[in-house]
Amino acid sequence: MNNIQLSIIVPIYNVEEYLDECLTSIYALEDMTYEVILVNDGSPDNCSAIIERFNQQYPSNTVVINQKNAGLSAARNSGLCVAKGEYVALVDSDDYIASKALFTLYQYALNEDLDIAFAQSLTFWEGSGAQTKTLTIPSAVTNLEVTNGLNILETSFQAGYKRINCWNKIYKRDFLQANNLIFVEGILFEDVPFTFQAFFVASRVKAFALDYYYYRQRPGSIMTSKNQKSDHSRIIIITYVLNLFDEKSYGGSTFDDYLIYQLWENACGTRQRHLSLCKIFLKRRKASFRGLLRLVFIIAGFPNLMPV
Repeated sequence: MNNIQLSIIVPIYNVEEYLDECLTSIYALEDMTYEVILVNDGSPDNCSAIIERFNQQYPSNTVVINQKNAGLSAARNSGLCVAKGEYVALVDSDDYIASKALFTLYQYALNEDLDIAFAQSLTFWEGSGAQTKTLTIPSAVTNLEVTNGLNILETSFQAGYKRINCWNKIYKRDFLQANNLIFVEGILFEDVPFTFQAFFVASRVKAFALDYYYYRQRPGSIMTSKNQKSDHSRIIIITYVLNLFDEKSYGGSTFDDYLIYQLWENACGTRQRHLSLCKIFLKRRKASFRGLLRLVFIIAGFPNLMPV
């Protein structure tokens, strides 16, 4: 296809139960040129057969990448390497989307020449029928005119919206390439460093009160499992974001409580205090009283005694 408007990257691993629903929602797109990049990350189940079925049904809209299992970040990066669309969307293979909302979001992004456009997501729970929870973007955020990414991210946090996800957004591909924006590989919660970096360098961003992305919560998923790797990943992410603050000479306080919370979660899970990171936050003196109190409990070695 020439002049592809939108690339949708779908990393796939061990999701045969959900993949059909995910891909059906994507291929329902109409009135635009798009490609769906299906990255089979060495999935051991029946996903290959599902991928082949959609590839045969939509050959002109499908790109298939087969690779050895390397993790979600690596799969997304493989998709980014071959994407040709003017804008890029990232959809996890156990979730699904509202295709009309994605088309509308693309039109908004195109009309406003946005680096990043983002919309609302709806969380639903496995086996709970129609039970969903809309993660509504506060009006303080959606009422903003086109602004830079740092301003909209700060406004979001200050309004209590602290969703650091990559999948409820679309990104101008030229913007991603110009800033060498890729996912950190080998960690969990990889959305966080990617999203922080993207918003710190974006000059044109806008949020829309548009229900677009359906996020599935299920037993055994990354976000419902706590393990040693997740604790280790939190420390990598905190360090990454603090280094980003230094690199961008960012002196604001908006994100300190969020990062301290991640440090506290790590301490609760591992009993490791990471005193060097605690000292950094104490020296910054930008956290709230509650954030500083978390640090005290971490340093004292009793993080679990701190009320949530």
